[in-house]
Amino acid sequence: MATPGYLTSVKIGGSPVSFNDEPMSSIGVDTFEIDDSSKSAWEIGFQSFEDGGSPIPDANVVSIDHMFGIVVFNFTPGGAVTVSGASVPLTTIAGAFGYTLDMQGVVHDNTTYASGQSTEFRSKQIGLLTVDLSLQRFHDVSDTLFFDAINDRELLMIEIQPGGSGNVFRGWYFAVTEEHVGDVDSLEMANPSFVPGNIAGGPNFSIRNP
Repeated sequence: MATPGYLTSVKIGGSPVSFNDEPMSSIGVDTFEIDDSSKSAWEIGFQSFEDGGSPIPDANVVSIDHMFGIVVFNFTPGGAVTVSGASVPLTTIAGAFGYTLDMQGVVHDNTTYASGQSTEFRSKQIGLLTVDLSLQRFHDVSDTLFFDAINDRELLMIEIQPGGSGNVFRGWYFAVTEEHVGDVDSLEMANPSFVPGNIAGGPNFSIRNP
């Protein structure tokens, strides 16, 4: 059954808010997720973890999914796991009424003489991934959010939840264009487009079904 588009949520991250000693729960082998979902979008590079009140060294952290507040360790904690850091509050983007989320993998031809002779078909493999985003939104002449983001080269966290339930898509993005569209018989629009940012210390895009 198709999902009504009007239920979709489109959100943007605000200024980071610090938190301390937030509990985390196990969701897999040596993998933990913050309990408070409102604090699951993390600012990059500000997390520290404790096992039963004792600091967990960085060397024991395998990976961090900053998009959804998830950490993987290289050991099994024996006590209660907590996290301190800063979260990015997410609020609805005013005026948005449409989006395009374009997920692509670069396709490389890896055909060799041997594979071609044995199969008589070309062989492919997927290389780097990208997830571009564009929005359609009505324009308020006093709203300079994305113009400022382009001008300041600012990273933005953006969340899309198609249909308002199920999979949530979050990513760190640079705003690269804002197309203004209008005519005498319509409402003014300002349609921004985004490309993924280069984030050190974590993925710049993630998908989760909460």
